[in-house]
Amino acid sequence: MVDFSDMPKTLLPYALSLNPGLPTHIQQAMIKQEVERRSQQR
Repeated sequence: MVDFSDMPKTLLPYALSLNPGLPTHIQQAMIKQEVERRSQQR
């Protein structure tokens, strides 16, 4: 299960679009990569 409490609201659509069949640690890693990618674009 992925914890959404400390996730920026702008990332919710991305996080919810991930394949729920993926293992949790993979989902968390993908979310972390997306956070880093978005922070570099600023």
